[in-house]
Amino acid sequence: MARKTVALIVTGVLAFPGPILAQGDHPQRQDEQAGQGMMGMMACPSPSLILRQKEALNLTESQVERLEAIQKEVAEARETDMGQVRPLHMQVMQALEGDEPDFSAYETALKELADHHVNMQVGMARASQRALELLSSEQRSNVRYGMRLMREMRSTGMMQGTEMMGGAECPMMGGKGGRG
Repeated sequence: MARKTVALIVTGVLAFPGPILAQGDHPQRQDEQAGQGMMGMMACPSPSLILRQKEALNLTESQVERLEAIQKEVAEARETDMGQVRPLHMQVMQALEGDEPDFSAYETALKELADHHVNMQVGMARASQRALELLSSEQRSNVRYGMRLMREMRSTGMMQGTEMMGGAECPMMGGKGGRG
C-alpha cells in the first residue's frame, strides 16, 4: 500500500508541476515560488502540493479543509509580499540606469529585497510545517519521500522541463517517450 501511495505521489508530482509551472504567471507557480527561492521550494512542500496529492495521501475532509485554510493564508501573504517586492525590483533596476549608476541606492534596494525574500522563505517554511503537522505519520513520510525523489531527480537533471532521463521526452508531460 505504501509503495502504491508513493508511486502515485511521484506520478502526480511529475505529471502536474511541469506543464503548469511552464505557464508563467499561473497561480500555482506563484504559490510555489513565493518566498521559496530556488532551493527553498524543494526543501519544504507547500500546502498546495500536499492538496494536489489528496487522493494519493487519503486526506480526510478535515485535513483538506485545514490545508485549504493554510493555503489561503499563503496566497494572501504572497499578494502582500509581492506588492512590497515589485517596487524594490524597480528601484534596483532604476539605480543602474543612466550613465552614472547609483550604487549606493542599488545596494540599499538589494539589501531590502533580500530581507523580504528571507522573510518570505521563513513564512513558507512555517506554512509548510503547519501543513505537515496536519498529516499522519505515514502521510508525512510519503510526502517527504516524494520531495526527496523530486530533489534527486532535479539534481541529476531528470526533471528539466519536458526532458527526462538524458533527453527522453516524458510521456506524462505530453511527449512521445523514448529517444527520437
